[in-house]
Amino acid sequence: MSVSLRDMIEQQGKQHTLSYLLRRSGVWLLWGVAMLLAAPYFLMPYYTFPGPQPFAGTVWHNPYAGSSGQWLKSNFHLHAKAYGGLTDGNTVAHEIDSVYSGLGYDIVALSNYFSIDSLPQFSRFVYVPCYEHGFSIQKSHRLVIGAKEVDMLDAVLPQTVHIKQFLFNRLAPTCDVLVMAHPSFGLPSYTYGDMKKLGGYHCVEVLNHYRNSSAHWDSALSNGRAVWLIANDDSHDAHNRGETGVCWTMINAHGRSRTAVMSALRSGTTYGVHSEQNRADIALNAVRIVGDTLVIECDSTFAECAFIGQGGTHRQRDTSASTARYILQPGDTYIRAVIRTSLCELYTNPVIRTRTGTPEQRTAEPDIPFSIFMWCVYILLFCASWYWIHHRATFQRQHTSSV
Repeated sequence: MSVSLRDMIEQQGKQHTLSYLLRRSGVWLLWGVAMLLAAPYFLMPYYTFPGPQPFAGTVWHNPYAGSSGQWLKSNFHLHAKAYGGLTDGNTVAHEIDSVYSGLGYDIVALSNYFSIDSLPQFSRFVYVPCYEHGFSIQKSHRLVIGAKEVDMLDAVLPQTVHIKQFLFNRLAPTCDVLVMAHPSFGLPSYTYGDMKKLGGYHCVEVLNHYRNSSAHWDSALSNGRAVWLIANDDSHDAHNRGETGVCWTMINAHGRSRTAVMSALRSGTTYGVHSEQNRADIALNAVRIVGDTLVIECDSTFAECAFIGQGGTHRQRDTSASTARYILQPGDTYIRAVIRTSLCELYTNPVIRTRTGTPEQRTAEPDIPFSIFMWCVYILLFCASWYWIHHRATFQRQHTSSV
């Protein structure tokens, strides 16, 4: 009888010990995850952003001035099957090559998440290393075009404007062209307030089969952010015609080399196309400024050409012509055009008012004192929470032993 009682006590003691160890392990695991998720909000730098300042000056900058290269049809955002299908890519590389070849593309770049991949060696396309950066649940992603390496650092939870700026600054030196991906997608991934402040990137993905982000683009432009348009499918299934060949960028490049293509993207000698029918029945011939008049010339008749300016307001609408003209007004800070037919839409980059002929690039400056303060807060939070959990665990262990 006494032996059985002793065995029961020992068994209960083992169960208490096991339960205690499991609880303690779970607490420490949750603590570690919480501190890891919180780290970006404390350890990444904080910034002082320049205030909103619309474009100003007497000299108009026309990104299309002197563009005499060849037009190349391109897409820099699409996904192949990767990571065992976890990232929702449903097509292998050689199928992508075949589909986009049939649609008449000149440049196609795979942009799998955190992976620089290439199309088959026999591909006819200009090769541009590219990947999509971001695993934030907010969909705050970036396209890293002309990537030299893959940077895995990101923040999982919804990102502050300071975290977004830090990531742009971190990624820019690792690539030729840095793109803000689908800003209106997600929660959204970038707010209108973000667009007013963020800098350090080259292009905005205005057209994407998920969303049209022209309002976000106008928010950036209206606050003096000289960033150019890019249009991509963001296709996850090359055989789905609803997301493949529906958005693309036409690039006016001096040759088919990667260097020429990257230079054209950075300088804005591009325009975006959206067509649900996978083809366009109109092309842009020229964008010129003649005296005080902006002239848009196309190779065929459009149904409408809308001129859009400060705040995304429609300034003028021309119809049923192949050439549209708009007299630039003293209050205009930038003007861009959207050209429509029954089959497609063309989006031009804006002409921008400047002081010297070159758009100013205003940058955010690190707020070093506040950043140091937040680092100290994180260290204190780390130490205090560690001490509390450790002290509580020690007390529970002593209490269990006494019982």
